[in-house]
Amino acid sequence: MIAEQLTLIAASFVMGCLIVVAYFILMGIRKILKMGLVLCGITDFIFWETAAILLYIVIYKIDGGIIRGYGLAALILAMLLTRLVLKKLCDWYKISIKKLKIRHDR
Repeated sequence: MIAEQLTLIAASFVMGCLIVVAYFILMGIRKILKMGLVLCGITDFIFWETAAILLYIVIYKIDGGIIRGYGLAALILAMLLTRLVLKKLCDWYKISIKKLKIRHDR
């Protein structure tokens, strides 16, 4: 019983991390391709529908499809932490690239 609950928490945490990483990749692709507003909306819809279905499949296989509060809390916590870390990494990367460009221009 406890092992199943811990498995659900771990799986929810991992899924939250994967969802945010995949969304960051999607945002990067959007910046490269310069998508319009309608195409961004369509890709967002497809992304979040796919993420919801995959998350439900994971929850169904682990816990019979019952959505538990602690699993949802682990998912949200993972998404927030992953977003925070990735944002800091992206900001650091942008600053590093700017510093390299300044050094190269001299």
